[in-house]
Amino acid sequence: MKRFFSALLGSGISANYDNVNPIFTIGYWKVHSAVNKTTHDRVSLWLIDQEKITAEIQDQAVRDKYLSGSLAGIQKLRKLRHPHLLKILEVQESTSSLGFASEPISSSLQTLIGSLNGDDASYICFQLADAMQFLHNNAKMAHLGISPEAIFLDENLSVKLFNFDWSVPINGTKDINLPFTQYFTEITYPPLPYSSPEVVQCRQSTCLADVFSFALVFYECISGKPLLLCKDKREYDIGRNPILSISGIGTNYMNLFRGCLNIDASTRPDFTNILESEAFATMQMKILRYLDMIIAKDPKDKFVFFKNLAKTIDQFSPMMNRCRILPLLISESKADIRFAPVLLGSIFNASAKFTVSEFTDSVFKQIAFLMKVTDPPQVSIALLQNLPLILDKTDSKLHAENVYPIIFNALQSNNDVLQKECLKKLPLVVEKMNETSIQTGLLPKLVELITAVQEPAIVSSAINCITICLGKSDNENFLRTQLTKVYEAWRKHQSASVASAICAMIEKVKASHKTMMNRAVPFAADVISNSATEAYVQKRLCNWMLSTINAYKQAGKLDEAQEPEQIALDNLAAKTSTPSKFEDYSKNSANSLASFNFGFDSTPSATPQNSQPKNDNLSFNTDFSSPQPKKNTADFGTPQTKQSSNAGFPSPQPSTKQNTTDFGAFNAQPKSFNQQPKNDFNAFNQQPKNDFAVFNQQPKNDFNAFNQQPKNDFNAFNQQQKNDFQPFGQQSPQQQMNRPMRTVPQGNGMQLSPQGPPRNQPQSSSNNNTFNLF
Repeated sequence: MKRFFSALLGSGISANYDNVNPIFTIGYWKVHSAVNKTTHDRVSLWLIDQEKITAEIQDQAVRDKYLSGSLAGIQKLRKLRHPHLLKILEVQESTSSLGFASEPISSSLQTLIGSLNGDDASYICFQLADAMQFLHNNAKMAHLGISPEAIFLDENLSVKLFNFDWSVPINGTKDINLPFTQYFTEITYPPLPYSSPEVVQCRQSTCLADVFSFALVFYECISGKPLLLCKDKREYDIGRNPILSISGIGTNYMNLFRGCLNIDASTRPDFTNILESEAFATMQMKILRYLDMIIAKDPKDKFVFFKNLAKTIDQFSPMMNRCRILPLLISESKADIRFAPVLLGSIFNASAKFTVSEFTDSVFKQIAFLMKVTDPPQVSIALLQNLPLILDKTDSKLHAENVYPIIFNALQSNNDVLQKECLKKLPLVVEKMNETSIQTGLLPKLVELITAVQEPAIVSSAINCITICLGKSDNENFLRTQLTKVYEAWRKHQSASVASAICAMIEKVKASHKTMMNRAVPFAADVISNSATEAYVQKRLCNWMLSTINAYKQAGKLDEAQEPEQIALDNLAAKTSTPSKFEDYSKNSANSLASFNFGFDSTPSATPQNSQPKNDNLSFNTDFSSPQPKKNTADFGTPQTKQSSNAGFPSPQPSTKQNTTDFGAFNAQPKSFNQQPKNDFNAFNQQPKNDFAVFNQQPKNDFNAFNQQPKNDFNAFNQQQKNDFQPFGQQSPQQQMNRPMRTVPQGNGMQLSPQGPPRNQPQSSSNNNTFNLF
């Protein structure tokens, strides 16, 4: 390929360009795209198709005349500078291998005929009229070769006029001398269907001959067909006004054509008047003309213009949006990011009808740098508002790297408006995300959001999004790793809307029966018992709890379980009370409490300094897989292996004769390991204790480790009426230390015991219906 172009262009010009690729063919010209090796600028290379011209023009003299005229026209054009005149960069001045390099172009007007609407045609012909005004008024030159084959466009639909083969200078104000004395329908003469009558007849002419040709081109752009159908000079009706053949076009166009196509050249308008025609005064043309001059506009003026542009952007053709409007809007967004919030709406509206490949290449990749912008936040808000279009029109392979960051950055921002907009659009993103992206990316950020924000509305919306995510994520893992943080958010925002969102989430979650009982059921119970929860939400959660518990019972066949005999209970108690088992149990229990622990809110009691590690008797452990220490009961040490225990299992007949303490339904039966009278609050310890610190193995003479006054002992099982000791009560540590004491008979001596309720009297408990996560 490189050798081929070297042969055509010569070594002097071809050596400067790479990446030469054909674009289109027009007449005897082959147009290619290329890149300058030094500057890396894109250019177009124009090459004469020698094979085609030799085959179609067998007369060598005619071929030479055509090539000489083309070279002369290129040299004339090379001296002119105007935005709508083709800019010549380099020329190979040889008729045997004629070629040149120009600014990049992408198409010829001839190839677009039939695909243009009225606004497209008006915009192209307005630029053509602007170029002709420059030629007539400034360059003092008449073109005489205006036709669709002479008009080219770049990728932004900017007109580039070419084919100056017959251009002549203007003498005086308008008069011109034609470059020929007789007209023939040959390749070396202007194209007949676009020539004025005076040119065809070779009469005295003016530069207004170009106006006639301009009107013929304009009409063809609008209608999609030529107005003059003549291939030979004899078919050209000199005396008939072409306006008589026009029908079915708007009045604004008709008035312009009526003047431009007049047989009498002196009555035709010049291009200055044409540019002011009502044909170019539509709203769309005003917008396009403003865009052409945008670089010179004040930033405040541009901001107002861009803000209003979104309302009319859908009135332009897809080609105009893609080629002219979008590139300029994207360029403005890159130049000044402050314009991005108002420009993004127009950008997405203009590209709504693009294919996935068109949108990905022409739009998304061009604005990808905005996907991670958080300041100003309006940029992210504008992106979120158009998120459905972005997801539908973008290659799915780009979502994880370029689209999802829009969501993640919005969730992690401190702007509540941005967070709300993100949560509105999030369900659409979840549909596109895979399980891994949801599990490792989206869910953790949603959970972080609900624990950080202060507005309940955002919390409830985020929990609703979590509920949607549960349909495409590991629910078991969510309950074990994330539910505690959701509970934290609930404790901070106890409102009806948050309770309703949590209800929907709990109803949606699916996990193992054990995990549901261990994690979700206690959470549901806490929401049910909260006064902020609406009655219908409480009802739904109650029904869900019943269903979940029944499912747990059915899975474990608990309805078939038989009540164990007393001996079995004793054996089980002895087996689970061995030191090794108890140590394993304590370790497992501590781990469970550390990971997830609902408890009743209460004021902690004073703890002796020399006590063993604190066992939080105020928390409620939901791990039902193994026997656990009961909350608000005393854990008094490890019983001897010879003792038996039925603690925690109900018995048909409760007894009040044994020296035991009834702390609830789980301790209604006399304990077999409590056969001997005890002188200590520790029901499991065989040694008498003289201290209230139930976990300390050393005898104490002090009721309280912090009190310096000696105490005789504290008997929790005293039969006398007590006034203030309540195991489940909300008394403060100071109240407990200052209780009145009394002397009671105890073994071989007397002991002081704090006054409290009778042993068999119901004890008061706090009326607290809330749970504490830790």
